[in-house]
Amino acid sequence: MKKIDIQDFVPVGIDFRQMEGHWITGGLLVCGAWSLITPIQYFDLRQQVLQSLKNHGPVLRMVPFSELSRLGISIFPLFFLAMLLLGLTHMHIHHRQSMSVYLMKRLPNPWEYQIRCWTVPLLAILAAAIELALLYGLYYLIYLKCTPIECLLFMYQT
Repeated sequence: MKKIDIQDFVPVGIDFRQMEGHWITGGLLVCGAWSLITPIQYFDLRQQVLQSLKNHGPVLRMVPFSELSRLGISIFPLFFLAMLLLGLTHMHIHHRQSMSVYLMKRLPNPWEYQIRCWTVPLLAILAAAIELALLYGLYYLIYLKCTPIECLLFMYQT
């Protein structure tokens, strides 16, 4: 069985492990770190709500999760856009720098050109979408578990 090498999915002359792999990994880490704004905002707001409950003041209305999480996930579309630009950069490298576009079009597999240009960016987008779904689910569970029941009931009584 042939071992799959990531170098088979990038343009000729690009060393994925030295450059692109680090940028993609860094982008995924930045997206995950930026999304931490969601629970930080939440716990700040939660402390204000708990303080008003402790002081027997009016029950503060808890912000719905969809509004609370909007800022935390706002960086992911930028990562998706960056990966689409990476795919276009791969196409540019084939056309201008390595001039291998002519070789790619003569290969027996007619999809080789598209595979080398778009596999890595699309896999990175898939990884970011999975990261986004996992973080969003985790933050929603934290929101439901840590919000005082009075605030959840009050929030949904409109």
